[in-house]
Amino acid sequence: MMKRFALILSSFSVLFLVKGYLSIHAQKINPLIITERFNDYVRNSPREEMYLHLDRYYYIAGEDIWFSMYCFDRASGNLSVKSLIAYVELLNPWNVPVLQARFSLTSGRGEGYLLLPDTLSCGKYTIRAYTNWMKNFLPQNCFMQDLEICNAIKETDFFNKQYSDPDERLLKFYPEGGNLINGTANKVAVKSTFNAENKVNYQGIIVTDTRDTVAGFTIPESGYGVFSLIPETGKQYYAVFNGESVSLPPASEEKISLRVDSVSEDLTELGLNFSPHRSFSSDKKFFMVIRNMGKIMLIREISVSDIVNKITIPVAEIKPGINHAVLLSDEGEVLSERLFYLPEKESLDLTAAFDTVYRRREKVIVNTDESGTTYGSMLSDVSISVAPALFSGSLKGIKNYMIFASEFGILPDSDKNNSAPDPVLTDNFLLCSSSSWINWRDILSSLIESKRYEFEDDGHHLSLSLRYRNSNAIDSAKFIYMSVQGKVAEFDYAKRDRNGRYTFVLPVDARLRSLVIQPENANDNMVLEAEQPYPRIYNMIQTVRSPLSASQIEVFSAAGFNYQVEKIYKNTLKQEVQASVSMDSKRRRFYGIPEMEVLLDDYISLPDMLEVFFELVPGIILRQGRSGYEMKITNPLTGSFYE
Repeated sequence: MMKRFALILSSFSVLFLVKGYLSIHAQKINPLIITERFNDYVRNSPREEMYLHLDRYYYIAGEDIWFSMYCFDRASGNLSVKSLIAYVELLNPWNVPVLQARFSLTSGRGEGYLLLPDTLSCGKYTIRAYTNWMKNFLPQNCFMQDLEICNAIKETDFFNKQYSDPDERLLKFYPEGGNLINGTANKVAVKSTFNAENKVNYQGIIVTDTRDTVAGFTIPESGYGVFSLIPETGKQYYAVFNGESVSLPPASEEKISLRVDSVSEDLTELGLNFSPHRSFSSDKKFFMVIRNMGKIMLIREISVSDIVNKITIPVAEIKPGINHAVLLSDEGEVLSERLFYLPEKESLDLTAAFDTVYRRREKVIVNTDESGTTYGSMLSDVSISVAPALFSGSLKGIKNYMIFASEFGILPDSDKNNSAPDPVLTDNFLLCSSSSWINWRDILSSLIESKRYEFEDDGHHLSLSLRYRNSNAIDSAKFIYMSVQGKVAEFDYAKRDRNGRYTFVLPVDARLRSLVIQPENANDNMVLEAEQPYPRIYNMIQTVRSPLSASQIEVFSAAGFNYQVEKIYKNTLKQEVQASVSMDSKRRRFYGIPEMEVLLDDYISLPDMLEVFFELVPGIILRQGRSGYEMKITNPLTGSFYE
């Protein structure tokens, strides 16, 4: 009888919860509710962006890559103070990491360098940077920049890297506002991956299911085109391109779509696309919301009587950059979304004065003048890179990068110059893009997912998991303990979190610590595993082998010659005496940290070196022969000698 009563009570609770959910979901929204839920989402799901200011995009294997790091809070556009560590990786043409390093951040700023191994093959490499919080959103939410690296000693072909998607079709179509509407003119963007490397224009046509041609389109070198289409009820449309036929999204008479009619220096005009056969109830209301980064710029209520009118927005009510417009019903349903770009009227133009010729290691002094700008003094934090004229070329500036950042993706021509983005290409690109951060359906439903990684605002997070060796099952121990050896021993413990992990917080410094970590009830069947600090989550790529181009040969031949001369003869040019600077005392090891280390300088004076090796370095045999000492190293797994 008790079991039956418990079952009835449980069913009653489920029905109560379902009814409660439906009543909340059907609740009418208003500007106050929209603003509150948006602010809660931004506060509980913040976003960081990394930017690396490099000195160039071309390197010779064996050189240094110097960079200055910026970490931004995407919501405000200011430097972030939530992360103390930046993770930097260099990926080879096969997306395998060849260098990985962590660097300290102070109030969102930091500096660092990577020493390229001189054994690297020629090819396109990628440097990427992220914080611990950004690991939650990899591989999209990270800074990525392709670099071309050539080996001056080893002549090989060039291994090029092309980004791909296993689900990527030849053509993808994106109706403006996300919906294709019957009986009205629709702007449709088309994205092609076919000419990503061919760099030529392609033509295509739009046909109906009865093979009638109704429109044509051109895909330029950028891979983004646009055309206009008026769908008819009951017809299906196809794109014929390069001998293949691809279906367009089905058109609807029930949906509604946002469109952008014009963007000028003074105002922006938007409108609504809907089928002429659709009718609306007189009490129907809509809300159009425009946000920029992490702030709502305006909320407009649209009644049925105003639905046919254009929506005029003065530029003063929104901000330059990427604006995200969304159309909501009064029941909280997301009807349509549209991204559009508003360029800045004025920019911060710095006048820089410097010499044009410098000797190696000679001090470079750059005098800047911003008096001609209307912004006033804005030089609060500036980084300047100096590179040989051999590698001359426009570097991607932080200003243009932060317009799109990793939230919307990288504009196709962003590497060509450092000028303002092309308005036509930018709009075509945004028609095919969406925000990887702001999800309006999650915002209106108050859905906030828990994150695996936290902000490293208090130190470096060392996360571990405890499992059983035979079954691979996760142990449910509540605590694990850590002791730090040293003159003053330290002790700490970590509690199991909702993901089954244990996390310790370590200081951010260059000190080498010996850690002893153990569970509260250890046995031989338990395995304690440390989490990889660099998640192995990468974009899909294809590697293509090709000979060096004429321009690459010209650049890399001269750079390789200079590199070899410098390595042979060192630096015999004029150098200024520099004041001593306290550098990071941490030794940089190319082959990683050894399990055991012996400094021979401390023992070389001993009469018998055999004693040193037998006592301190097990597994290594040192014998004295006629010509000196002979050394043999044993394989710890097999016990045999290495050849």
